[in-house]
Amino acid sequence: MKRFLFALAASVLGGALYSPAVQAQSGALDHLICYKMLDKLLPKATADLLANLQPEFTQKGCVIGKPVQFCVPATKTNVNPSPANPNIVGQPLSDDYICYQAKCPNRIPPPSKLVIDQFGKRQQQRYIPTTICVPAKKTALECGLLGTSNMCGGTCQDPTMTCGADATGQCACTPKNTCDGRPDKAGTCGGTCPTNSKQRCLPSTTTANNSPVCLCKDPPPPACGINAANGVCGGTCPNPSDKCAMDSVGQCTCQFLPAPCGMDPATKTCGGACPGADQQCTVDGRTGTCICDPPVGCGQDPLTGTCSGACPIAGDTCLFLAGANCTCQHQPCGSDAAGVCGGACPLPGQQCGTDTTGACNCSPPPCGGSVNACSGACPALTSCGIVAATPLDYCGCQ
Repeated sequence: MKRFLFALAASVLGGALYSPAVQAQSGALDHLICYKMLDKLLPKATADLLANLQPEFTQKGCVIGKPVQFCVPATKTNVNPSPANPNIVGQPLSDDYICYQAKCPNRIPPPSKLVIDQFGKRQQQRYIPTTICVPAKKTALECGLLGTSNMCGGTCQDPTMTCGADATGQCACTPKNTCDGRPDKAGTCGGTCPTNSKQRCLPSTTTANNSPVCLCKDPPPPACGINAANGVCGGTCPNPSDKCAMDSVGQCTCQFLPAPCGMDPATKTCGGACPGADQQCTVDGRTGTCICDPPVGCGQDPLTGTCSGACPIAGDTCLFLAGANCTCQHQPCGSDAAGVCGGACPLPGQQCGTDTTGACNCSPPPCGGSVNACSGACPALTSCGIVAATPLDYCGCQ
């Protein structure tokens, strides 16, 4: 059987879709081009073929034989001589079709029909059912042996799998053991990287043709966000000069943060930003370090470890409260009207209670005493001892 153009929708039996108002559509894909092919499938099936729009063409008890043609949608152009009826068009087609031999027992053929298509008008008769065409889809070769060779090949539905011989020597889809190939349609890569490496199989753009391939690469650093483990903002920002910090509404965002108050190693001068608008970065005459002065707001002095700063409510004092660090407290350590000792203390580690004299005090007291007997409370990670200084040594935390 030679190749031929089969005007499936253009030749309409029993009444053509013809109207002078209908215009020929270029590229409408209303034709089928059919090919003879080699296909070893033999369905061995029976079926009733119902022509509901034209019942006289219905056939029942048909035996479906071997496939004989493969058809795809097409459009004919450059027809010479021009068709007699170019305005007859069909519905656009999108599916492929496979046509099977069909043998039907009905001995009474459909009646003769007057038909018209783009090539002409004529009478048809002696209709004999020979084929049935069914919609078809082309699909990728599945994993298996390639032809008569002993090589495995084909595709796997899971992009992280590859087609190869399994432990039994059969062709099967198994996990990829190397990172290679190209990303799937979702842009992800499958495969593994060396077990002693923290790298992951990720898409990477090659410099040769700018097409993505799968390579073992270090995973990208986390984006700016809050660390669930410690509640602190961290991560990278698109602009290297920005830093991930908490904004005024408690969200971690990328912000431009100037360098904090500190010593410039080149000029040996203090400079940088301070948290308070009325603060200045200046040198501390006692320690020689750079500090923001004057201190604002209730907080812990990083040098002395004591709580200091202004409180918004008159009468409150900036004191240490266990579990809350430095906070503004209305009641410092002392006895209330009932003589009960209680309140907050200025240093971490101190507790408000009755001392040996019966007075209500914070104990142990802050680090002090003579150079021969230093004692008292100090901030965390420091201890009370002798501090060498000029002109005299003193007791302090270090």
